[in-house]
Amino acid sequence: MKVVSDVAASAVPARIQAHRGSDQPRAMRQAISTDPAPRFGRGFERKALEASLRQADIVICTVPHTPETKGLFDRRLIGLLKQGSLFVNFGRGSLIDESALADALDSGAIGGAVIDVTVDEPLPSNHRFWACRNMLLTQHTGGGSDDEVDRKIDLFIANLERFRAGEAPLSLVNFKRGY
Repeated sequence: MKVVSDVAASAVPARIQAHRGSDQPRAMRQAISTDPAPRFGRGFERKALEASLRQADIVICTVPHTPETKGLFDRRLIGLLKQGSLFVNFGRGSLIDESALADALDSGAIGGAVIDVTVDEPLPSNHRFWACRNMLLTQHTGGGSDDEVDRKIDLFIANLERFRAGEAPLSLVNFKRGY
């Protein structure tokens, strides 16, 4: 988290707000509360999201798909986005009302969108997103890095060592939460 906040703060003079439910992971709570020069705002309940959407120049959605997040950015929330803002989704396609987002882009209500995930993948050739001039489609390639394969191998080896030592693996999926 510190790396993200340092890069963001050096690239754009901005205050970053992290919106999450009340079940914030401990690491995020610590990153927000112990940073000596905080660049992240505090975590928020979902009800506070609306006020921030009206003010935000850039909204970045990295939310997992769960029953609670499906359709989160519906027509009403997309309608709250600040005029000229940029909407980015690296979370899951199920979070977004794609028709409402295309309408907001086509009408000029928002300035643009970067979409890495969609409901249907691959995106059908007749989908409205292909015609949106102010949209960048990255189709599940926006999250990679040069060392991605090395990091995956390192995680596998670390988990194999933990398994052999009788320890719990890192990065466990919580099936109750859905991610």
